[in-house]
Amino acid sequence: MVNSMEKSKFISTRVKAARIRIGQYGTFLFFESLVRKCGQRLSLPRTKKLLEPAVIIDHERSTLNAGELVTVEHQNVHCLESTEDNLFLSVHIDLKETKFDWETIQYYYFSCSTRYCFPHQQKAMAQIIDILLSAAYMRASKKFEVSPADWRKICDALIKLLIDHFLWFAVEDLTSEENKKFRERLIDILTYTQKHYKEKITIKQLAQMEYINENYLSQFLKRTSFHSFTLMLNYVRCFEAQKMLLNTDKSIQEISDACGFSSKKYFHKHFKFYWNTTPLQLRKWYQEYTLRRFTDLQDQTEDCAAFLQEYITALHMKRALETLDMDFTASI
Repeated sequence: MVNSMEKSKFISTRVKAARIRIGQYGTFLFFESLVRKCGQRLSLPRTKKLLEPAVIIDHERSTLNAGELVTVEHQNVHCLESTEDNLFLSVHIDLKETKFDWETIQYYYFSCSTRYCFPHQQKAMAQIIDILLSAAYMRASKKFEVSPADWRKICDALIKLLIDHFLWFAVEDLTSEENKKFRERLIDILTYTQKHYKEKITIKQLAQMEYINENYLSQFLKRTSFHSFTLMLNYVRCFEAQKMLLNTDKSIQEISDACGFSSKKYFHKHFKFYWNTTPLQLRKWYQEYTLRRFTDLQDQTEDCAAFLQEYITALHMKRALETLDMDFTASI
């Protein structure tokens, strides 16, 4: 697979500003912070200090602590910033090369973050972390013969976990039959909206497409993360607009027209509502950011095998002790 799990890397750097532009790739970032002496090759000490690298995805800044994981949507611009040395695992998966239909999954919104993991997602999150760390160890240690087909299976397993448990707009428990039907309907509605966001779309059109009445569809959308048809449609349009803002020289008026807004004023209002900034302010921030001096990321994959072995062992020991503690508490 091109630029996928087979090419995943542990990267160590003092990141003042680093920009990564993503095309069709989805990305996992798994942080483990380490102390490193300046000017020396990366060492893997037993004593680790909690550092706080920041990740900026489009316009949103989040602080990530040691051991935290976050996914980055395909086609999103994301940046890393830190004043300290950090070691993190970055895994890129080419969504076009998985077993899943690209024409379908390109319209999915994934939201997988250890910080915002719900109880019903914790088992799947642990599986994702185990797969990432195990694959990273296989890659770093060079003790295993892993074929391109094997890497593809690993990527497929990760994407399946995201689809089953980490769709951003999903309801709480995707295991129930009712919510599976709920999810399928919402995927159909979102896919249609993303394909036709440039056009005039009405709730009547969507209701007819789903063979339901408008009132039922309105109540249905209230149960989603969008809460209403208007909020859903304008979010999709703003999401497409921010990509144009950051990746083209089109004027604000041209972007407004291209994304289906009735006026530039209407576009400005909704963009600020979702992005907490104006279209012009976001573009200006991005232009200024790209002029900054970027720190080169250092690939430390070859040095991480021993650290990964120790880290994975400690992680599983911690989980085992937590399970024993829960069993003991439950028996009292």
